[in-house]
Amino acid sequence: MVVFRGTACNYLLMTVTLWLLSQLNPQAPGLWLLVSALSGAVLLLLWGHLRNLNRRYARVARWLLVPYLGLISGALSPRLLGLSNIDWLVSLSLGIGIIFVVLAALLIVRATTVLTADYPDVLPKPTRPPGRMRLTPYGSALLFSGAEEFHWAFLRGGLWELLLALPATLTYPAYTAVWLATTIAAVELLIFPISGQQRLAKLIILIATTILFLYTRNFWLCWLLHAGGWLILQPVEQKEAAANLPPISRSLRKETLPE
Repeated sequence: MVVFRGTACNYLLMTVTLWLLSQLNPQAPGLWLLVSALSGAVLLLLWGHLRNLNRRYARVARWLLVPYLGLISGALSPRLLGLSNIDWLVSLSLGIGIIFVVLAALLIVRATTVLTADYPDVLPKPTRPPGRMRLTPYGSALLFSGAEEFHWAFLRGGLWELLLALPATLTYPAYTAVWLATTIAAVELLIFPISGQQRLAKLIILIATTILFLYTRNFWLCWLLHAGGWLILQPVEQKEAAANLPPISRSLRKETLPE
């Protein structure tokens, strides 16, 4: 009996070791998940030495570059990331309803709570005529939301692919991978030094897009929900007001300034 247990443990250890080693190659999702984690750790170490704009560029580069390299190397499946092989009829029939309900709820929250900062009365008045909107801030918010959602899709698809390659078969690999990815993304939001208001907004959007992905497997609808939710909870007008603050007031309210 002792010999049998020892043999079984050795076999299990060897199987796990071989599986881990098999993931350390460019055509396996485990390597790119590791690269993403290491790049996040490096970015966190350099965070205090970077300007706000450079932080933004570094985060977007990490969110886009690592999944892109994983896709072109064949380690990641576009289908598992929700990029292709989408049943649009089912996705739209379910997804549009979910998006409408979530955005309506966020609009109600936005209308009944005060999320904007109390800026001083010396805030410069806008110089452009009322009613005109610049497309650049909205386009920037749309692209930034897409990059972050692409990173979340990478975590979902990469972990899904990773669980499918496990020596032991899981009963619900998709469900497990999606919520495991949500947990990792939530930990990232808690670790990176962003404002509490932004962190709360991103956590709400993360949970909403996770539920949407479970029902639709559609990255593009998740991007739409992500961008819509972010524009509701963090409106562009608030960011423009923060950018127009005088230097002294801006330094006093450093933690509340959107990045």
